[in-house]
Amino acid sequence: MKNWIQLSKSSRIVSLLLAMAVTLLLPEMAQGAVTHYYWDCTATIGNAGFGTAGYTWGTNARWTQNTAGTGTGVLAIPTGDAGHFGCDSTTLGLAAGTVNVNGTVTVGGIFFSQYSGSIVLSGGSISCNGNINVDNCRGARKLSRRALNFLPVR
Repeated sequence: MKNWIQLSKSSRIVSLLLAMAVTLLLPEMAQGAVTHYYWDCTATIGNAGFGTAGYTWGTNARWTQNTAGTGTGVLAIPTGDAGHFGCDSTTLGLAAGTVNVNGTVTVGGIFFSQYSGSIVLSGGSISCNGNINVDNCRGARKLSRRALNFLPVR
């Protein structure tokens, strides 16, 4: 003889909704936390600040995890992690300039700080798996990658 637990109709509905929520959220939870990297163009990586935009993404190890512009630079951002051009501090913007892109680079998201100058990304291809966020004096602007699918990087 089997022992069955009889659930009320409302309990079955709640159980079903809970199972669906877990199924939908599980992939998001598995991705883990995003690591943020900052493009550092100071003469020597490790000096405070970010300097003037320059160098080549995909060739020069200019990405650092430190929001103050200090730390060790790495060549590439791991897939799914975010790249920042400047930081949200009046003293830690990235001065206007051009960052060249060599080949195809991949990033989980791109952020342009409101305290940075005009940053030009030139050449190559950028595969962005998330959003591109542009903060300016009028507030945050968020561009979805869907809106940018057909725009070349210049």
